[in-house]
Amino acid sequence: MGYSGPYITMILLLIGLSVMQLSLRWSDRVQKFFQLLAMAVFLLFYGTRAYVQTDVTIYLPLFEDIPRFGDGFLKFFFTERSYEPGFVFYMSLFKQLSTNYFFFSFCNTLVDLLLLNCIFRRYLPRKLYAFFLLTFVVYAGMNMEINILRNAKSILIFFLSVPYIERRDFKHFALYLLLGISFHWSSLFFLPFYWILNQPIGSKKYWIIFASSVVFYFVAPLVVNNVVWLVSQTGGILGERATAYLKEYTYVQTKSLSVGDVERVVFAFLLGLSFNRLREHTPHYQLLFNMYACYFFVAMASHGMLVLYDRICPLFILSCWILYPLLLTASKQLVALFYFLLFSASGLGRIHIMTNNEPCSYYDSWLLTDKYMSFDERVEIYEESDARIREENEEKRKEAEKDEE
Repeated sequence: MGYSGPYITMILLLIGLSVMQLSLRWSDRVQKFFQLLAMAVFLLFYGTRAYVQTDVTIYLPLFEDIPRFGDGFLKFFFTERSYEPGFVFYMSLFKQLSTNYFFFSFCNTLVDLLLLNCIFRRYLPRKLYAFFLLTFVVYAGMNMEINILRNAKSILIFFLSVPYIERRDFKHFALYLLLGISFHWSSLFFLPFYWILNQPIGSKKYWIIFASSVVFYFVAPLVVNNVVWLVSQTGGILGERATAYLKEYTYVQTKSLSVGDVERVVFAFLLGLSFNRLREHTPHYQLLFNMYACYFFVAMASHGMLVLYDRICPLFILSCWILYPLLLTASKQLVALFYFLLFSASGLGRIHIMTNNEPCSYYDSWLLTDKYMSFDERVEIYEESDARIREENEEKRKEAEKDEE
């Protein structure tokens, strides 16, 4: 029996709301009603989840360890914390209101939703809101809401700083960058993109990056692991993390295409075909296409190491959240319908593949039942799943070494 049912149901609800928003010319008041419904679906699904997926094994103990203000918080903050200071302080704010972890989880989802709304208002019309949320969930959003909570905040904070990149306002960009780093150290990767994302990009340059990325997909397994190994020899925090990633994520070098790889190539190809039309539909096309080019290249390069896709691709995922919905408004009606059906089918397939065979994805909600799986049961499932994955990866590594011999 699979585990994807609740996730597929949530995706179908967002698809249905997208159809309602896009099918007729509703008044702004009605569109706002559909937007609120989409927000409710998102908030209830993610905000009321119980101990779902793996990173709850990190965040629940952290939440319980953080003292409330006046109970030794300053000592913990300056001498005992093991995570970034911004996130620890952020989590502590909610603990002042309630010591219930589910309260924090709900509020954290609400904060993300409000940040997403700020991002949405800058780039897209209201009629695309449900489709925007759908795109968010399918592309990195599910993992951001359930697992990489610290990384998610740093990513959303960076996306709020994007207007300052366009204005070339380094002072305000740097303030957002420092705030993002306080939630997750990976925000350091955003610094060079202050200069990169404003570079001119035309259709010809985009197609060159597209072709280069596809070619690099086939050589990535031979290159990426060696590069990360070199980084692991440098020492310091980057060296330590690179060493840990080599132990955890190295897998068989393969040149076979996955369904996800084909999907990315197809959508990148469609964006290339629509480049000129999209340029006319958004004044932000230069930044978005530069960001998407980075996303596509890293996605292709991650064929050599899965952690690149998990940790680096989300840094540029804003381009997918905005450009994919814009494809609908930039295309003729029949073409837009084709894109919508293609994306909906692709999204359902992605969510099914990500969740169906993974025991840690079993979904339950404290709002729907008081018999949800306990934290200890979740930890047991996680440890069993982790041991199985490690064993499978070790077998694949040994097979790969034999093939090399």
